Formats: sequence, structure tokens, C-alpha cells
Amino acid sequence: MPTIETHLREELRTCAVELRQLAYTMPNGVGEHDLLQLSARMHAAADQVLRKGA
Repeated sequence: MPTIETHLREELRTCAVELRQLAYTMPNGVGEHDLLQLSARMHAAADQVLRKGA
């Protein structure tokens, strides 16, 4: 059974992907760059937690 930490890492990655998809739908690209940066930070944070826990 996955740990709570594993579940939260996966949820963070999933949210990062959804945020990236949302960014590409922004009218005229307004705010797209900021959302893509946030998505990348979320994904990196999920990976960082994984490395620390390994």
C-alpha cells in the first residue's frame, strides 16, 4: 500500500500536468508563462521530495 507521502507526490505531479494543460488554454497566452513556471516548480518539488526520501 502506498504511503501518504507517495500519494501526495503523485497528486502534486498530476496537478502540475493539469496546470500545464490549463496554461495552454489561456486566451491570447495571457498568464501562460507564469502557469508553466509554476507547473515546472510543482513537478520539481515532487521529484525533490522523492530523492530526499529515497
